[in-house]
Amino acid sequence: KEASFVPDDAEETSTEALEEQDDILPQEEKKSTPEPTPKKERKSPKTRFETLKEELDKAIAEEDYERAAILRDELTALSNQSNS
Repeated sequence: KEASFVPDDAEETSTEALEEQDDILPQEEKKSTPEPTPKKERKSPKTRFETLKEELDKAIAEEDYERAAILRDELTALSNQSNS
């Protein structure tokens, strides 16, 4: 059998490497966890009126006038309900 040379500081180096790895891992875990978006930056969900208005604009752009008329009527009815 051949004798292999192991430096005296090999065990110490391995222990230091493990300690450094322990220091690094918690930081990596923190990076992988997304931070919650602050409340003021969150977008509120669209209202029914906003959604219908966007659909109406799209229908007009696509020259789908039948659908646009239906959406216009829905918007008018919704607007009348909120004014009552």
